Amino acid sequence: MPNSVYISNSGICVINYTKSSKINISKYDEAPLKDGCIIGGIITDAAAITSVLKDMQARNPDMFKNVSLTIDSSAIITKLIPIPGLNKAQTLKLIEEDMSDKSNTYGELLCDYSYMKKDKTGTTVLGAALSRAALESYINCFKEAGIKLQSIRIGVELLLRSVPKMFAHNDITYAVNIIDGISMFSIIFENGSFVFSTRTRIVGESLDQSAMAITQSLSGLIQFNKQITHSLYIGADADLLSRIESFNQTNVKILPLDIYKDMSSDRPLGPSAHFAYLGTLCDKEYINLIDTHNRPVKSTEKKKNNKTLPIVAAGLAFLLFTGAWLFFLFSAKSIEKENGEIIKYLAGDETAKTKAEIDALESKLKKISFYNSNFSAAAMTVELFPRIDKEIFDLVFDQTQGAVTIVTSSYSSVMNTLLLTGRAKTQLDVSAFMERLQDTESFQNVSYTGYSEKEDAFYFNVELQIGTRD
Repeated sequence: MPNSVYISNSGICVINYTKSSKINISKYDEAPLKDGCIIGGIITDAAAITSVLKDMQARNPDMFKNVSLTIDSSAIITKLIPIPGLNKAQTLKLIEEDMSDKSNTYGELLCDYSYMKKDKTGTTVLGAALSRAALESYINCFKEAGIKLQSIRIGVELLLRSVPKMFAHNDITYAVNIIDGISMFSIIFENGSFVFSTRTRIVGESLDQSAMAITQSLSGLIQFNKQITHSLYIGADADLLSRIESFNQTNVKILPLDIYKDMSSDRPLGPSAHFAYLGTLCDKEYINLIDTHNRPVKSTEKKKNNKTLPIVAAGLAFLLFTGAWLFFLFSAKSIEKENGEIIKYLAGDETAKTKAEIDALESKLKKISFYNSNFSAAAMTVELFPRIDKEIFDLVFDQTQGAVTIVTSSYSSVMNTLLLTGRAKTQLDVSAFMERLQDTESFQNVSYTGYSEKEDAFYFNVELQIGTRD
């Protein structure tokens, strides 16, 4: 029998099943993971995960044969791409070219695709990319535990294919949120098509704090797409849904989404089983990252690139350097001759003092603008969690340098962690913001796992563990 496995932030679950008109669950097992083993789908403690896998396999060896793993990670880049009449090799090349600019952030990327729509109106594929290092971290955990993986599926694709069948309202814009322990994955459908996805930490000491974090996440989604009319929740019980509704100050309808209506099981599944169950619904045409990983690299093309790129880069660098140097010489002579008095003034002490005053004033004005545009999220976070000092937000804002906007914020008092969702115009602005946060040395840890691109903006999540480093 096939087995579907999923590793969440809080544990590992495995489903042994058969497939007919319903998904018949024969066995189900789960085991907890210690905090921090995996964050946002990124493995941070491979040894601990391997150890738990070995224990689970010893307990139920039949449940770790013919294994399909589902992964959900913010490091997975996905995009719906319309394509002309191309063969498989041409389509893959198109996907790789489309994703190539992301390699500066993620490193070497492995790309693949699956057909989402293929009819008279055209062909659309789901392009996906994941860094080799991130993918191999999963493969190696199972390999060290003596478990062979038959396939690795992508959580986003499972949602894209299953949700429109479960919620057949393709004429509206709606959000689907899958609550996975202390994390929540959200995806927006517009007229039945995927447009955006993001992840949020929802840690809270009380039901109200968890509901508030979820509501703030919804506010961020609405800011991204104001056409959202419904927000569906997988894994939210009646009490949590009631609290979300009480905090919701928008016109968006809050609804549960039951993904288990076609399941037959003698026992309820655990709170981390949602993606494992969705994995039982997949078919052969879905993306399989094991096949992607095993695809041979064209050595001739690699060698060619290795030889050509340094030569081209060196040539361009020489031309740019020469041109810039000549431009500098001519410009400097001209400025010195015609604008000597201006240069002298700019070098004066009074000018330096004036410039410093102007910079200070601009900084104050930017802070006023920041709190104006983000007052709701920041003030609500401070009110709900008194341990958060307003100075923390000042510190974070200083690192935005006007290039990043904070969309939502929340706080985990358990982990003393500030959770932010933000956006920037370019991916370089996002990366630079993360580097500046790390350079402050005011946070014990800055956890950032990538961004999602939508039209002319880049959205990201970051976790800031408050406290100075040792």
